[in-house]
Amino acid sequence: MTEKQKLEREAILWIFAACFTPLFVAVILLCFHVFLPPSAPRHAPQTDTAIQKTTRTTELLQLQLSKEQVESSSFEGRTDGSVLGNVGYVQGSSEGKPVTYIYLRYRAENGDIIDRLIPRDQVRLRDDLAPNAPATVEINVVKKREASYEDIQKDPSLCYDAHYEFIRDNLPAEECGKHPGDTPDEWQLDSETPTVVHVPKNSVIVTINPNMVPDGAKK
Repeated sequence: MTEKQKLEREAILWIFAACFTPLFVAVILLCFHVFLPPSAPRHAPQTDTAIQKTTRTTELLQLQLSKEQVESSSFEGRTDGSVLGNVGYVQGSSEGKPVTYIYLRYRAENGDIIDRLIPRDQVRLRDDLAPNAPATVEINVVKKREASYEDIQKDPSLCYDAHYEFIRDNLPAEECGKHPGDTPDEWQLDSETPTVVHVPKNSVIVTINPNMVPDGAKK
């Protein structure tokens, strides 16, 4: 057998081993799982966190601009009479590069007033409301809680056997200690992300002095 043939044979063996070893291991684990003696512990129940995703729309709160602030600011769009804005641009920088932020003030679900600075390219801005209508913002809301019986009925993968890493078997909710009639935990807010801002046609969008923005606004 020539050296070339030996190398080709070794390459074929390596390919065979790489392809079939994971399959062989999976078959062994499956057989072990199926034929496990009844006396051995069969389950290690694990409950995942249930996630609720919704979208809510809320009005933006107005930002009152004084005459001095207006005179020192620049505008995009037409201005008629007094200036009342509820969406503003703030010029800033990130990693040494200029960035335009949208400044929003709105009321959170719990009643708190929220000030947010969000990079312009992360928010869609639409002038699709009637003139003089209050501007609104669509907010993606994510809430979490420990999976309840009802959550597991909707998504069986929330209760599973964690005994084996490679084989994740769904289990009945009762295996995870969840039963019909249990009182589910309250949903806990995980995040609120403004995604779409709606403003009236021909709205005035002011370039705001960064000093007007509260220190608590998140970038």
